[in-house]
Amino acid sequence: TVEVEEKGLISIRDLEIGDKIQVESGLFSEVYSFGHRKEDIEVSFLRITTMMAQSNTTTILELSEDHMVLVAPYHTSKGP
Repeated sequence: TVEVEEKGLISIRDLEIGDKIQVESGLFSEVYSFGHRKEDIEVSFLRITTMMAQSNTTTILELSEDHMVLVAPYHTSKGP
């Protein structure tokens, strides 16, 4: 499920282009495309795992091959 502005909690399968979904810190972001939406086929997913060295915690992101990912420059407290 996903929180949609002015609709509340709905199933991801009921999302529509133009819906505004809740993202970080309670903000909402507009759905502008679907990479794929074929419920009758089996698809492969990629798994990206990151680790924060200071806390030794990992985060896992699973997405389809066609999913868009924003890439930003990497910075540390010691500089780029």
